[in-house]
Amino acid sequence: MKSMLIGLCAASAVGLAVGGTGPQLTVVKDIPYLEGQELKEADAHRAAWCRLDIRYPASVTGFSTVVTFHGGGLTRGRRVFFNLDSTLAEVAVDYRLLGREGVTNEDVRTPIYDAAAAVAWTLRHVAAYGGDPKKVFVTGSSAGGYLTMMVGMDPRWLAKYGFKPLDLAGLAPNSGQATTHFAIKALAGYEGPRWQPVIDELAPLYYCRYAKTIPPIVCIVGQPPYEMKGRAEENELLIGSLKAMGHEKAWYVRLPFASHGRTTACGRAYIELMAKGKLPTDFYLRPGDVH
Repeated sequence: MKSMLIGLCAASAVGLAVGGTGPQLTVVKDIPYLEGQELKEADAHRAAWCRLDIRYPASVTGFSTVVTFHGGGLTRGRRVFFNLDSTLAEVAVDYRLLGREGVTNEDVRTPIYDAAAAVAWTLRHVAAYGGDPKKVFVTGSSAGGYLTMMVGMDPRWLAKYGFKPLDLAGLAPNSGQATTHFAIKALAGYEGPRWQPVIDELAPLYYCRYAKTIPPIVCIVGQPPYEMKGRAEENELLIGSLKAMGHEKAWYVRLPFASHGRTTACGRAYIELMAKGKLPTDFYLRPGDVH
């Protein structure tokens, strides 16, 4: 199956319409996603980082929206659109990074807190832009894939905002870490080498127990040895565990010859198919499958 790559011009100003063969896209940039008491209590560092951009088809209503979390090992990177099909809206999110100003060893959950707040903002406000709040999907690359799984599988994060994972229409993590993230282990002083897997309350795999309360999920990974060590295998374990526990819409995609850094570009078609409700129910690609 070929990736559906849509070339779109980057918008550089608030409200700039982006041309293309599909619907006109409007971009609104630098929106704060903290609200109410949480915004009042936020320090300057959090207030500066907890912002997002939204790009949406202005002439369409009831569209699906995809929240995107950037990669960078939870320690670097900035928000970016994944340039999905122009019939879809995108919400590109910044979150506080580990090891930066205002984030200490005790705050290893900081990026997850922010990711949940951004998803909650989207569920609350996408209707004001013409989107359907029942069609909100979440994706992310690498560290962003990890955040996608944590917010969409551990019910505690969205519960703070009055939502639950099943309020999301689907999850599409790209090469996300299914065990406890490397950066969290390093900052919090976990014992053991970098590649030693840890499955505790900060690991998406830990929440497979909630299989029947997790939305549809497609885990997209690259092919070893081009992919990061163990990443394809732990994602396959996550999907296999969810299916064993009764999850009926869990998919695993291993992209032939794709490296860790190429999973988003090469796997974009699967994100779009999920957001359009077109992933077949019996779809499951095993290691070595070529498509």
